[in-house]
Amino acid sequence: MNSNLTQYKNPYQREIEANQEWRQTLRLSEWNVQQIVTELVVNQFMMNNPRDEGYQFDGKIVFDANNLVDKAKSDVFIDNSFKWDETATQKRPAIIISRSNSSYANVVMNQSIGNNIAESQQHKMAITSMGVGISCISDNMGLAERLAEFVKQPFLYFQEQIRRDFCFRQFKLVQIDPPQPFTESKNHFLVMINLMTTFDAAWVVQGQHLKLKTMSRTIFDRVAQVPLTNQ
Repeated sequence: MNSNLTQYKNPYQREIEANQEWRQTLRLSEWNVQQIVTELVVNQFMMNNPRDEGYQFDGKIVFDANNLVDKAKSDVFIDNSFKWDETATQKRPAIIISRSNSSYANVVMNQSIGNNIAESQQHKMAITSMGVGISCISDNMGLAERLAEFVKQPFLYFQEQIRRDFCFRQFKLVQIDPPQPFTESKNHFLVMINLMTTFDAAWVVQGQHLKLKTMSRTIFDRVAQVPLTNQ
């Protein structure tokens, strides 16, 4: 039997083999995925001015040292959900990034994808699926709709590049909800952008077993009295 057929390889291992210079350094978790989406939204505003694309709102955001301390100074407030800073969270328009429940699927027996017997290591993995929501909030329904249209661009146009760069199994824009009244304030409107992500949760179990020992031997040829070459 061909031993290559028995070795499990996820999509990222295949990409590493295709590009030896590439290395995955970011461990994907629920929090990290939410942070990645937040960073992508911020970059969209930093790298692209909405007015240059015909949008009638000021989207200039520069997160310099002052803005990191006081985000209320930015033209649009961008942050993760459940940040209870009243001076910033009351600012409109606002973009809030949240996440839904995460679910796990074990695609291989005992979650095991490999082992290192000499080091008593078991390499395990589970596939995680999680939704991410981007709430675009404004005091004007049309503005909330246009804000969501601008924010969705990188997730719709470059979702394949995002998937490869951050090593997702799946990363895509799946739905944009219609405008609806914002629950916390009847004078504001909300448009929700829904993303679906799938990524690997991998870990290593290190056992406290005794290390395997090896002993070297040299086999001599009885006739020539020299060591065998292929040993």
